[in-house]
Amino acid sequence: MAYGQPPADFEITVDLVSRLIQSQFPELADLPVAEADSGWDNAMFRLGKDLAARLPRHKSGIELLRNEITFLPQLSLTLPAPIPIYVGEANAEFPAPWTIVPWLPGEPADLHPPHPSEAATLATFLQTLHQPAPTNAPINEYRGVPLVNMQVRRHLSNNPIEPHLTPHLQKMWQVALETPPSQENVWIHGDLHPLNVLTQDGKFSAVLDWGDLTSGDPASDYARFYMLFSDPMAILAATSDADTIRRAQGWAIHFGVTHLLHGSAGQPRHGEIGRKTLETLAQAPINL
Repeated sequence: MAYGQPPADFEITVDLVSRLIQSQFPELADLPVAEADSGWDNAMFRLGKDLAARLPRHKSGIELLRNEITFLPQLSLTLPAPIPIYVGEANAEFPAPWTIVPWLPGEPADLHPPHPSEAATLATFLQTLHQPAPTNAPINEYRGVPLVNMQVRRHLSNNPIEPHLTPHLQKMWQVALETPPSQENVWIHGDLHPLNVLTQDGKFSAVLDWGDLTSGDPASDYARFYMLFSDPMAILAATSDADTIRRAQGWAIHFGVTHLLHGSAGQPRHGEIGRKTLETLAQAPINL
């Protein structure tokens, strides 16, 4: 796995987006187009006051966006999400599908953390999302798989990872690996880290970037309590099942290490997310 933001395969500019809108959705052509923050997989442009255009930055992002187009409208959600309103088609100017979605207000949760009471809001959101997934749900080899498929120990000698994987976290990781795997196969967001969650006035306002949507163990999503809250017991708002919590802790260690490595590859906000996640886990009991 490569770390850091993937390089772009497509050159995406304001002029290109304006032309695509003019040709495919002329009823929106009078709306101003401006660059907005782009994510790992998609470039985003604000379209007027209430809309945003999202276009894949690289070839591997095309399938992820298709997953959002196909499955996101089918989910039961208790927080706003960028459900496509318009779906653009590939053409001679841009070789991939693209979407126009609602502009969702808020600030990234890594810069504006949720209030501790919002643990209950996140719990409700995840419990509503975690419904049985259909057999044609997207396959994701980094999320919808058993925890044992993930690697942490190989990073032990990789600075700046080694100082963070304390004996407590190493034991927590081993306990998570030894915990029986989940038999559930439910919808999971898959990428619910703080950059993909928006807040307003301390409350969750939206959940973004659904390209990693897949089916699997809900513990993968519950791990995000350790990333979004500094209280290591916040996860109890969602589950008190000991095995689920142990697996969630394992996933959180994996995500924390991954974000640290992204940080060392030129993504400082990801690095800070990883550091804070592992610090929170260091305060968590291994066996409740």
